[in-house]
Amino acid sequence: MMKYYVAISSKNLLLFVCFPRRMTVMLRGDWRTSMEQNKMKGIAAIMTAVVLWGISFVNIRVAVQVIPAMTLGALRFTIASILLFGVMKLKKESFKLHREDFLNVFIAGAVGITIYFYFENNGILYTSASAASLIIASIPVFSVMFESLIYKKPITKKSIFSLTLSIVGVCMVVGVDIGALVGSGYMKGYMMMGGAVVAWVAYSVTSTPLFKKYSQLQVLFWQSVIGLACFIPFALMETTNWTHVTSEIWMHVVILGVFASAVGFYVYLYALDVLGIGESSYYLNVIPVVTIIVGYFYLGETLSIVQLFGGLVIIASVLLVSGGTGQSAESKDTDSDRIVQSETA
Repeated sequence: MMKYYVAISSKNLLLFVCFPRRMTVMLRGDWRTSMEQNKMKGIAAIMTAVVLWGISFVNIRVAVQVIPAMTLGALRFTIASILLFGVMKLKKESFKLHREDFLNVFIAGAVGITIYFYFENNGILYTSASAASLIIASIPVFSVMFESLIYKKPITKKSIFSLTLSIVGVCMVVGVDIGALVGSGYMKGYMMMGGAVVAWVAYSVTSTPLFKKYSQLQVLFWQSVIGLACFIPFALMETTNWTHVTSEIWMHVVILGVFASAVGFYVYLYALDVLGIGESSYYLNVIPVVTIIVGYFYLGETLSIVQLFGGLVIIASVLLVSGGTGQSAESKDTDSDRIVQSETA
C-alpha cells in the first residue's frame, strides 16, 4: 500500500484510514482529472504545432523562390539547433545520449526530418499540388495502422470514420483534380510523396520510445543536429544566389527556424508523448486549413466556399476524435478501480 500513497500527503492518508470508501472515490476523481488535464495540454500542444506548421507553408512559399529547398532546410535547422542549444544550457539539461538510443535518434533526425523534407519538397515538383496534399493527408491513416501493429492499440469505428471524414475535407480544401490523380506521368511524384509519408511515420515511431529516458527538449536537440548534418550534403549540391536574399527573405528563414522548426517540433513531441502516435496525427490534416486562411490574408490568394466547407469538415473530424479517441469513461473507471483495489489489497 505504501507504493501508491507515497505521493499523497499525510493528511490525505489519515483521511483514507478514517474514511476509506469516500477517499477511494476522491482519489479516483483526482486520477481522472489529472488524465483529462494532461490530454488537454496535449491537444493544446498539437494545435500549436498545426498552426505554426500551417503558417510555415506560406513562409516556405516566399523563401523558396530565392533559396533552394534543401538549403532552406539547412538554414532553418541551423537556427533551430543554435536556439535549442542555448535553451539546453539555460535549463542545464544533459547533452548525454546513450549508445543504445542513437539509432532511434538518428532515424528520427535523418529520415523524419531531412528525408521527409527532401521527398515532400521534390515530390511536389513531379505531381500536382492536390495529389501531393492528398497523399500527405494519409499520414494519420498510416500512423494509426503502425500504432496498432507496434503498440497493439485497437482501431475503433470512430477512428475510421474520423479519418475518412478528414480525407474528404482535405480533398475539398486542396481541390482534388481526378485527372491529375490518374495521370501516368505522376508516378515518380507519387512515390516521393509516399516516401514522405513513410518518413514522417518513422519519425513518430522512433521518437516515442525516447521519452522514457529523455525530455522532449533533449530529444529534439539531437534530432535537429542530426537532421542539419544530413541537410548539408544536399545543400552543397544546390546553387543559391545570395545577392537576391533580401531582409524579408531572411525574416521568413528566421521564422521557419525559430517557430516552425524549434517551437513547432518541440510542442509536437510533447503532444506525441501525451496523446500517442495515432491521436496526435489526426490533427495534422488541419494544417492545410491554416495555410489557406493565412494565404488568403497574407498572399491575397482566393478562398472558395468549398474550401471553407472542407475546412469545417476537417475540424469536425478532429472534434469527433478528440472527444473520445482514448479510453472511454467506463474504461477509465475500470482502470482507477483496478489501481485502488490492487494497492489496498
